[in-house]
Amino acid sequence: MEDGALRVVKTNPTDWRDLSDYWQLSMHDNFNGFISRMCFSYDETFFFTCGYDGNIFSYRYKPDIEPPEKTPFKCTPVLRSAFEVEDVDGYTNLSLDEFLIKAEQDRIDRIASERRRDYLQKIRVLRERFQNVLKRNDKLMSTQVIPRSRFEIDERISQHLAERFAADLALVKRKLEYNVEKSKVGMVKLKNRFADDLDVFPITVKCVTKQVSVKTERQQKLSSAFSDMLEVIEQKILDDERNRKPPERIQVAQETFKIPERAAKRLEYFLMGLSPSTIEKGLGPKLARFLRKYRQRKERMEERRREWIMFNARKPVKGVNNPDDEAALAEAIETIGNFKLKTAPDYTVPKHLRQSTVKKYKQLLHARLNQYNLRHNLNMSIVKLRDDRVNLIDYLKEMKERLNVIQQEIGEDLIELSPPMPEMLPEDFPETNLDINVKLAEVPQTVQAKIVPIPKGDLLEREVLLMKKPLSTLYPQPRVEKGRTKKTVEPFINPAVAALCVDTDTPWEAEIRNYRLSRYLFEQQRILDKMNTATNKFDDDVISVSQKKIEVRRDGDLLDLHIISLNQELLILNNFEAIENKLQATVYSNMQEMLDMQDLISSLNGNIESNKRQIENRQEEEKTIQQQFLVAAADSKFYDFLRRIFKKKYKPPRVYNPDESSSSSESSDSSESEQLDAGSIDSRDFTVVRLDENVCPKGCDPALYAKTFELRTKRHGVELQIKDLRADIDSIAKEIATKTKKLKMIDKTLKESEKDLEAYQREKQQKINLVATTVVLKLNQLQHLVSSNQSSKVGDVLLFSKDTLSNLYDRVGQLHNETMKQKSKHKGNITHMTRMRTDCKHMNKHIAELKAQIKELMIIKFGQVVDVEDVEETSIKAMMFGSPLANIDDLEESALRKMVFELRVSQEQVDKLYKDEILLWAVHPSHNKKNR
Repeated sequence: MEDGALRVVKTNPTDWRDLSDYWQLSMHDNFNGFISRMCFSYDETFFFTCGYDGNIFSYRYKPDIEPPEKTPFKCTPVLRSAFEVEDVDGYTNLSLDEFLIKAEQDRIDRIASERRRDYLQKIRVLRERFQNVLKRNDKLMSTQVIPRSRFEIDERISQHLAERFAADLALVKRKLEYNVEKSKVGMVKLKNRFADDLDVFPITVKCVTKQVSVKTERQQKLSSAFSDMLEVIEQKILDDERNRKPPERIQVAQETFKIPERAAKRLEYFLMGLSPSTIEKGLGPKLARFLRKYRQRKERMEERRREWIMFNARKPVKGVNNPDDEAALAEAIETIGNFKLKTAPDYTVPKHLRQSTVKKYKQLLHARLNQYNLRHNLNMSIVKLRDDRVNLIDYLKEMKERLNVIQQEIGEDLIELSPPMPEMLPEDFPETNLDINVKLAEVPQTVQAKIVPIPKGDLLEREVLLMKKPLSTLYPQPRVEKGRTKKTVEPFINPAVAALCVDTDTPWEAEIRNYRLSRYLFEQQRILDKMNTATNKFDDDVISVSQKKIEVRRDGDLLDLHIISLNQELLILNNFEAIENKLQATVYSNMQEMLDMQDLISSLNGNIESNKRQIENRQEEEKTIQQQFLVAAADSKFYDFLRRIFKKKYKPPRVYNPDESSSSSESSDSSESEQLDAGSIDSRDFTVVRLDENVCPKGCDPALYAKTFELRTKRHGVELQIKDLRADIDSIAKEIATKTKKLKMIDKTLKESEKDLEAYQREKQQKINLVATTVVLKLNQLQHLVSSNQSSKVGDVLLFSKDTLSNLYDRVGQLHNETMKQKSKHKGNITHMTRMRTDCKHMNKHIAELKAQIKELMIIKFGQVVDVEDVEETSIKAMMFGSPLANIDDLEESALRKMVFELRVSQEQVDKLYKDEILLWAVHPSHNKKNR
């Protein structure tokens, strides 16, 4: 093939054109591996391919038919040419002079060769003698050894030899550097391609006493880009959630009742002009007591007003539900009712369970990571077992050495067999095959004399008790010369000496020997127990890991199937994502348009409320202007004339028309007011006098006359503002009606787009439901069987997770408890509301009775209903300034003056009233002193 692949096709005996049954093997380079030549070997046992990538591959060919008989390979002899070159001895074709010269040169070379051979022989003999001298020198005592430097004739010779050796060694290294570097590069490439990608090398760990083994699972390492991909996916999920977040209305801060802070205590108006010392100490006891009670009552009223404001602040906002109730309602909609199955035709995926391509890819990566961790942990446990096996072998060898020492002393009938000793094979450490081991020429090491320490402890006891030698070893044996027969000659043994050499145990030695034997038997048993325990523990670990491997392989296969299902779901999500995003964008666009329209309507409603508040403020200003006029003109005898001027309505000027008679731009308030204000009654005569509004009457204060026109102008300006605000309210109301119609149309479009989106999501969910999923079930997990041991088709059943089913059973009890709780709460609320209504009726009745009593007492004391605060303030003022009030008229006058004073103080500052006098005093201080 052009991609470097080799395709093997199985022929169809019925149709030779059928090439569908084949298998393909990729050997050459996929991009530049075009196979240009293919051929068989001479005996058809090998098949060769040659490609453009420069590689030649051989394949062992094993046909189904019996191979033909092998024909021996015939070697065709190479025909030599008929002409043969004769060998010459060097003298045949020479002239006489050349012959003589060559003979002389050969004689000189022969003599030189003989002398060189003689010198080499002498050097060889001297070298051997020198080596013998060095060996003899090494055998001497350390105090008698001759230093090596004494044997050197000249140090420069050794130095020269060392330099030559170093130069030759450097030359050899330079010649081999290229080959070494080339080998290293090749090794690194092969290691990166075949070894570094493996999680662990294939290792097999076997038990010591049982025929059980465990082998590592083959898998590749996760690349370094895997963790980077997880981070990128996490960031993409955040961006996707941010983009998929539906538009929300900007929460407008709701108006809340602000609890007014306690204002700084101001001095009462009737105490102004008094010094602080006079107010603190100069008042009489009765006045001070009366003032203290007055202030305490004012504080109680202020505190009560603050409590009312706090109480109103806790009042629920009309049209807004409690957030807890909203959360409970959403939970009820989600949990109450039949369980929502994914296969239902009307199933809608909840927002928190909706999947996207990025989320599904994250699940795929996590599944791959879990699969890798599962097998990696198993491989690490097997590698740990291999290390434990190495430690076990070292431990058993140590125990075996001690056991051999013990078994050398005890009898053969008391020796017990030790457990088999495991061995480490090269296959247990395959990674060592990739290590580079440089083997240098072995340098013979000089044998150093070892100093044997003086035996102590157990060694001393061993020598004392177990050193037994036959008597024949005490006498030297006769030497037998070569070529002679050996004669057995029994040595002469002196009986006295033999008696002294009899090796019999003393009681102390016998006791120590028995104690030593018992101790060694006990130690032998302990060592065997330790070896058996260590071996059995290792075997149990291997068996445990082998059982765990079965579970790991099962879970790994399930994860493989799960990854396949995730890939299928990922493809489905990828196919549906583009259109779904488009529909989602349409929904969000309509939703944003609807929210914008709602915000616009809310803004218009806010403008109406703002205009209404402005109208109320303008009405308050109008009332204030009327009060100002009443306060200014109440004492004037031209009150009716001034009142008629003040009450005239504003009439906009007309366009001038010469045909019509000119008319005034102002008219009276009403016919009734014109009749009432037609004349002004003078207190000194009873005649009605008609006064002109454009001329200040005689006896009227010009400032008051001008003040009246000024106040009327202000009132007209306020009335015009109120009229404009009401016109704005009417126009805004019409605009709200238009926007409301548009809002209904947008809402209809939004519902249609949401319906299309839900239908498309249901179609996507139905496609995902068709993906096959593998689940491992036990028989006890199946319910509603056909019979005791027979079940229906598993493919037709409904699969529930255990947690979901448990939650459904628990939810039944929770709903019952919640129902009883809500009923009890509702019953308690009804009882509480009934009691509150009764209490409110009783309190309203009691308040009405108290008000009637207060009114009755005020009429008895004052003759009419009055304000208690005004009474107290008037009483304090009368006590302070010595002007007691005789009747209720004085009380009314005092109250009126108080209101006027508070109004003036609120409108202008006191220092501005005396600004001219203060300036005069500052400019003419000497004049003021003279006046004094």
